[in-house]
Amino acid sequence: MLAPSLKAAVDSLASRSPWFITIPPPLQPVYQSRKRAHFARLARYGSPLLVLLYIAINILTWLLYRNDITGTDLRLWMAGDSIIGALILAGVTLAQFRRWQAAYTRWVPVLLSLILMTKIVCALGIQHAAVAHNDIYIALVIVAIGSLTLGLPTRYSLGASLIAMISFPLAALFIGSTPYFLEFLGYYIGVMLIFSAISSLTEHQDHINFLQSILLEHESCEVQRLNEELAALARRDGLTGLANRRAFDESLRMEWDRAHREHTPLALLMLDVDHFKRYNDTYGHPAGDSCLTRIGAVLASVVRRPGDLAARYGGEEFALLLPGTDLNGAEEVAQRLLQQIDALALPHSTSVTAAHVTISIGIAAGTPQEDVSEQTLVDTADAALYQAKHEGRHRHAASPLDNSAGHSTEDILPGRMH
Repeated sequence: MLAPSLKAAVDSLASRSPWFITIPPPLQPVYQSRKRAHFARLARYGSPLLVLLYIAINILTWLLYRNDITGTDLRLWMAGDSIIGALILAGVTLAQFRRWQAAYTRWVPVLLSLILMTKIVCALGIQHAAVAHNDIYIALVIVAIGSLTLGLPTRYSLGASLIAMISFPLAALFIGSTPYFLEFLGYYIGVMLIFSAISSLTEHQDHINFLQSILLEHESCEVQRLNEELAALARRDGLTGLANRRAFDESLRMEWDRAHREHTPLALLMLDVDHFKRYNDTYGHPAGDSCLTRIGAVLASVVRRPGDLAARYGGEEFALLLPGTDLNGAEEVAQRLLQQIDALALPHSTSVTAAHVTISIGIAAGTPQEDVSEQTLVDTADAALYQAKHEGRHRHAASPLDNSAGHSTEDILPGRMH
């Protein structure tokens, strides 16, 4: 994700002309990393092709000019191409190692300069016109490869081409007779300038592509974040912030299956606010919503382990799912909840149970067995909740999990009290 200020800077840059686009400093490490990754792929898949291309060019040159390359020309041609072959093999070998891939902008221009210098000296030293022109054309192809294919920044490929130009005066100084000096120098400068301009435009277009890819990645992350937020909202109760009924049902199925596989206990607390209809009638629905929110906060404070889940089950009913908890442990949690609700001391003048808001809690806990669904746990806890209400409310009642199959809700619950 991009920071807002960096996002604005990238948006501004991406809308400019390609010639005026630069990579912002905070994104330079990412850009350089991707360039190195591009060179690594090029080294892995392009190196064999480069070697085969060099061999093919030399074979074709020999087939075309074998009758013309003799004497000093032959020795010069063979020596030059042997040196270049060794330099290419050295470069191909270095490019296979990560350490050298990371520093490719330092050593590749050096090799490129040496290859160009060797080929230029050979072209200027060979007396046969066709062979000499063939060698300078190959040198120009090397300039093109260095400018466009290797992924070098323009300043490095141009620098390598400029350094290689010292081979022209060196050839004139040491070889002496260089009949194609001005012609080859003109070719070389012209091609170097043309491909440097193309390389510069390509590099700037690469900057645009990079910035656009960064923007696309940012938008993708933003969409993913929004989707995650929507998914979280779809599982959250809008009033209390607790998990909603959908999230509770999903977690119950998941924890039930896990407890069955691992033969561990699972506890469920069903909670109901006593005389909540009277509370709404007396204090109004906004006060009722506030009451539920504060009770939800108490439940949320009890959830301490990753697997525990506090949920609003519906209306004034809540549920607390406690994996790995037996009946005794669940009763301790229920007692703590009752104490914390008492500590809230929310006035309830029309309650026949106490002068403040109270809750009743039904508890079910046990280890799931074969052929028993998670609904049995809910029904058992609901029956215990009815028992707590029947015994006077403001208390909890507990029941072990009934693992016998075939019971319906009507069999377990004789009725409901509110």
